[in-house]
Amino acid sequence: MASSPPANPEGLNFPPASPSPREPQPRCRAWPWRGVLVVLAAGLGCGDARAVAFRVPNQDARAVARGNAFTATADNPSAVYYNPAGLSFLEGTSWRASAYPIWLEVEHEAPGGGRVRTRDRLQGVAQLYVASASEQRPWAWGLGLYTPYGLGVLWPDEVPFRALGSKAELLYLALNPVVSWRPTSTLALAAGVSGDWGKVTLRQGLGPGPADQLSFSGTDFNLSATAGVMWRPWPQHSFGVAWRGPGGMTFDGEADFALGGARFRQDATWEVDLPQHVMGGWSFRPTPAWNIEVNVNWTDWDVVDTATLRLPDGAVPVAFDWRSGFMYAVGLTHTRPSGLALSAGYWYGEETIPDARYKPIVPDVALHVVSAGLGWRWGAWDLEAVYQVGIGPPRTVVGSEGGLADGRYTYLSHALSLAAGRKF
Repeated sequence: MASSPPANPEGLNFPPASPSPREPQPRCRAWPWRGVLVVLAAGLGCGDARAVAFRVPNQDARAVARGNAFTATADNPSAVYYNPAGLSFLEGTSWRASAYPIWLEVEHEAPGGGRVRTRDRLQGVAQLYVASASEQRPWAWGLGLYTPYGLGVLWPDEVPFRALGSKAELLYLALNPVVSWRPTSTLALAAGVSGDWGKVTLRQGLGPGPADQLSFSGTDFNLSATAGVMWRPWPQHSFGVAWRGPGGMTFDGEADFALGGARFRQDATWEVDLPQHVMGGWSFRPTPAWNIEVNVNWTDWDVVDTATLRLPDGAVPVAFDWRSGFMYAVGLTHTRPSGLALSAGYWYGEETIPDARYKPIVPDVALHVVSAGLGWRWGAWDLEAVYQVGIGPPRTVVGSEGGLADGRYTYLSHALSLAAGRKF
């Protein structure tokens, strides 16, 4: 057994632990606890770099093609996510599967020169939805399996800010059954429960050597709520509001410390709150062939204020101080008599993370996203193919913790969204 390191400024002691059998067993040294806590605080925010932090708004190809301006339309089974009340205006039983592969790159230019780019740029998420409704019944139901948060960022190990983190990945799955009720011909109300499972993986440098690092991996399961309202007072107009409730995750796992040839593992948990978000939209159909929608989305990032790392020797709260932010979206679809649908859209997201709390593993930028896609309807089948590009105007960070994250950040992404569905 290796001896425990001395007490640290946070009042935590590292207890005896079994070193890896592959590692030598030298005497331990003091561990940089504050650096560990700071990077873990940022680590949950491991979505692709953008203004929406670790939220993934792209949950169906048709919606992605319209810039995710879909809350007041929601006319396929992906309504489970975009607005479950839209299920009441469908007919029959149908399913829809969608995939969203994305190539993204973040570049950092240090104040004194030198540039570095992220690795493992290709990643993605997928979704599956089932829905059933009938004009003869006031009730409709749906089930969705999707990823409301996730993706990741991986920097090279030699980056100058490795003490703030070099890797963050979040796998997050939501299984969301919903029920929609249509009390009148023009109004529908819906609610559901989401069973959420998450796995987070984090890594940061602890010393000068490439093997000197901290890794953490943990999982958790939690419940949250969803709801929606859709009102169609006239054939040309539809209004929709959707809500995903707040939640919290306590990732239960293991922290692996390696420094100067010594290696220790400890049980650890990471507790963090997750935000609620609200999506609202208005859809206008000047003719049956055209659908134009505008959306406003709000995410309560203010709730991501303080998180807590718990180890056997104690717990330390760490400040996030993120800011709530808005997304603004507009989209349109033109459907040809042949069944071919042409869609285009745009959305913009505000910055949510202040310079003082900026971490390169959450390289948040204001983001402009443009998309276009084609949909085909042949009998009972629907197919969709969409291209999306995201551009973040360069953001210059000044005054980050220790100045380590200071510099100029640029963002570029290219994504496809592909979907197939069938009605029975």
